[in-house]
Amino acid sequence: MRHFVNIALLLCFATLAVSGIMSYALPFDIDTARVHIVFGLATLILIGLHLFGKGKYFKAILSSKSKLSVPKKNLALIFIAWLGLLLASIKNAEPAKLIISQSYESRRAHEIVRPNPLIQSMTDKNSHNTTRIKESNQQKALAVHLNFNSKLKAPPALAIWAESKAGTLIETLYISPELAYSEKVTWNGTPAERQDLLPVWRHRYTLLTGIDPDGELDLVSGATSNHSFSLEKYLKTDGDEYALFVEIKEPGFDSVIYSTYVDHSEEKKFRLLEVTGSSKHIEDTTKGSINYDTEVIKNHPLDLGLIESLN
Repeated sequence: MRHFVNIALLLCFATLAVSGIMSYALPFDIDTARVHIVFGLATLILIGLHLFGKGKYFKAILSSKSKLSVPKKNLALIFIAWLGLLLASIKNAEPAKLIISQSYESRRAHEIVRPNPLIQSMTDKNSHNTTRIKESNQQKALAVHLNFNSKLKAPPALAIWAESKAGTLIETLYISPELAYSEKVTWNGTPAERQDLLPVWRHRYTLLTGIDPDGELDLVSGATSNHSFSLEKYLKTDGDEYALFVEIKEPGFDSVIYSTYVDHSEEKKFRLLEVTGSSKHIEDTTKGSINYDTEVIKNHPLDLGLIESLN
């Protein structure tokens, strides 16, 4: 039994170490997180078995009458070191603060997009659904339903966001998971950048954060100081109306923009997303601006469905 625990613990520790380093140094990946959690639990169980078999040893080092006993001064130093590291981790103090500041998540925080926790999304080859729940009563406030052309070989790159009437990005409701953690991504097996896949959304994101795709401060746009980063105040019957945008990218085509206005004071429950334009670049415009010439979108292999607004 002892040999089984030791060998299993060695393998679990190695897996835990590798997945931990990957989680620290690389963009978030659900497979890596799953492996780390599962083997963390397995390691915890094996350590418990190991410590259970070492009961006599711990009893001996804590006993002042045993030859194996550890001086109380040393035990106190070990406990103080453990407690200090624990408190530093909880309070985000040194050295924990320094360690975390060097992680991928900290160094690339301006690139990472995490939708509001009250958003639920499901996507597959032929459809996508995103639901925004109200914070106060957990009821659906907004549901977006997209139906893709059945001829699509894989789900397209996709971003869904809301903007105020003034054109300020309020909240990113959804962005394809493979595009959520880095500017440089692998999409459909090919290296790409977010600004090339979803240029309109990325331009709006730059205006919001003040950080361009290269990670540099955009002094022209700058960050929006009074931005709420949440749709919550808009999801009320007396809330202000807002625009909902969908940008969708299929290989070989410019991304296409669909949009609609949402006003929760209206009795109308359903709204159709309308073709607004594309990301096709034209002269004398900023990259990421919408090209409202819908003629260039003809024969595009995308077929989108409804936006459902629920009060």
